[in-house]
Amino acid sequence: MKSRWFWLALVLLPIWTCRAGSPEDAAAWLKKAIAPCFSQDEAVSLKTREKLEKTATAPELKKLLAKDNAEVERTGEVAKLGFDWVLNAQDIPTGWEIGTPLVDEKSVVVPVVTKWSDGNHVHFFLLEPAGKGWLISDVWYPGARTLVGILE
Repeated sequence: MKSRWFWLALVLLPIWTCRAGSPEDAAAWLKKAIAPCFSQDEAVSLKTREKLEKTATAPELKKLLAKDNAEVERTGEVAKLGFDWVLNAQDIPTGWEIGTPLVDEKSVVVPVVTKWSDGNHVHFFLLEPAGKGWLISDVWYPGARTLVGILE
């Protein structure tokens, strides 16, 4: 009986360890990934957001963001997205923090609290596991708006 459990563990352990991790791991990953977006240096914020769009977004969201960016390049005008999708604003907040992550079916939902002169605002990043890491699949904003919904 012990040998059967040994072989089962031997087979399942690599599968389990290849998973992205816990909700807390997702929150830590997101915090590290988006922190430079909150820099007072606009060039750093922009460069970080562009890197996120290319390397840390799920395929559907990546396509939608690329389409919106191409429209901006083509017309020189604001397309569907008239704000920084990471900050949920056009300006940089006075502070920010990551809230307690929640599990939603196959995603982890991570709240981001931004601090403004008029109080705190919250928006939520949906992260899906991808290999040993995470991808941003959507962002939920106040007023029942989602990043994917805005871009579609």
